[in-house]
Amino acid sequence: MNKSEWKEIVARHQYDHLPLITGCLFAITIMLTLRDFLATPELNATWWYAIQYASIAVTAVIWVAAILKLIPPRFSHSITSLSLLCIGAKAGLAVWLWDFSGPGNIMMTLFAIGLVMLSMPVAIAVQVVIFLCWLVPAILFLDITVVASGSAVSAISAGLGLILLQRRVASLRHVFELEHRVETLESILPMCAGCKKTRDEEGDWVDVESYIESRDEGTVVTHGLCPECKESNYADFQKKRPDGRRMRH
Repeated sequence: MNKSEWKEIVARHQYDHLPLITGCLFAITIMLTLRDFLATPELNATWWYAIQYASIAVTAVIWVAAILKLIPPRFSHSITSLSLLCIGAKAGLAVWLWDFSGPGNIMMTLFAIGLVMLSMPVAIAVQVVIFLCWLVPAILFLDITVVASGSAVSAISAGLGLILLQRRVASLRHVFELEHRVETLESILPMCAGCKKTRDEEGDWVDVESYIESRDEGTVVTHGLCPECKESNYADFQKKRPDGRRMRH
């Protein structure tokens, strides 16, 4: 399996699970938005509502597009990254608005990337961007010890997520390699060198005609005679007498 084939397999696998992944991320976005509204009931700014509703709208559109299969497979990781960024940005927003010092949001988000992504480079890039969304306001509004401890915990969570991602990719690769080997073995047709019979799945030796008809439903094998066999086996019958009639034996 070459690199391009493996890349296509990963993109297809991510694409097949995209409705479930984006649906879960949409639900998480709604829950975080409700948390933000409950935590800041006094805030009544237009930009605040715009950010909250925009994050919900983006993740909702992505989810619906994934369900309707409107997203090409090659954009599966990019779309997943966009949903994750909508969630990660809320961690920084929480620090900026009410000096929320707990790193739980950013920590869980960085770890969750290992659960929903299958591309290591993309996962690392998303982790860096989301971590910066939290780190910049944390440096501005939080104590340095809180920033240091939060950064350490976030780094550990990100590392565990990448380890999990690596294990998932290795398992997926192993499964597809086994499937490829099985397909290769199934394409090999054992045949007797003497009678030309073949061995079926039960280990019985049957005629090739019977094997083909049992494997391919609706296929009926008929018999004819190719020119080579006709010439080698019935050459004498093809000779004509001087009067133009074929000779009889």
